Formats: sequence, C-alpha cells, structure tokens
Amino acid sequence: MTQELERLRTAAAHVLRRTIHVVRRDEWEARLRSGGEPTKLPAPLSPFSSVDHGAEVETYAMSARPFAQPGGFHVVRRDEADAPNIFNTDSYIELDLKSLPEWPQIVSTARIADSSEIERMISAHVFLSGPERRPDHHSSRVPPDIDGAKPK
Repeated sequence: MTQELERLRTAAAHVLRRTIHVVRRDEWEARLRSGGEPTKLPAPLSPFSSVDHGAEVETYAMSARPFAQPGGFHVVRRDEADAPNIFNTDSYIELDLKSLPEWPQIVSTARIADSSEIERMISAHVFLSGPERRPDHHSSRVPPDIDGAKPK
C-alpha cells in the first residue's frame, strides 16, 4: 500500500470512526460475478487472509453494484458455542469515499490534495468498512443471500 493510500485509509477510519480495509480493485473485480450478484469465494480477499485463524469459516461471499447497493464482503463463521444460532456473519460494506459528506474532512485529515492522482488511486481500490453485524449476525443457518451465492 502506498503512503498516500495508507494516509487516506487512516484518515477515513479516523473521520468515520470505523475500521477501513482496502482491496485492490483488480482483485475485487476478478473474484466477483459480472453483474455483482452474490459470489461464493473459495478463500477470503487478501486483506482478510488471516480471518480463518482461530475460527471455523463456513463460507466467504461478496456482492457489488449494480446488484447490491452497497456491495460488500461477508464471512460466515460456525461457532457451536452459540447454539442454536451457530452461524455468525460479519460484513464489510463497500464505501464510495468521494460521495460521503465527510470526504473534504477525510482529505484534509490525510493532508493530501484532492487531485486527479488521488482520483486514480481511489478508482484503483475498493474501500470496505467493518466488520459490521447484520441483523441476522447470529443465525441457525447461513443467511439465504449468502447461502445462495454461486461461485464465479
């Protein structure tokens, strides 16, 4: 990650008061089905490569625009200690940083100029917020939208 990208990620996390993850857009698009439909993944996206340490992961899935508004990456873990709701879903929600009302504050906090170079950098990456708990975070089954995801 470049220094400017890391400063932008850190500033966004600070201003939005959320954890922000960055995925290269080429990795995001290579894993996703063409219309953004729910896609079952054989492995996590690179920033989440250690998510399965100490947890039994049931599945990974993602979706994006135009199918999902907003898109996101989801990890479904299995935890028998939570019976009968043994499936725990954590979601990482796609953010369009430039469309947020906090964008000027993010740029100011990062001490970078809002320029065509920053635009290219943003375009080359996907920013995700999370983990966020879905209403069905604890469930007795894998959430239907994730369970119905098809591999690419």
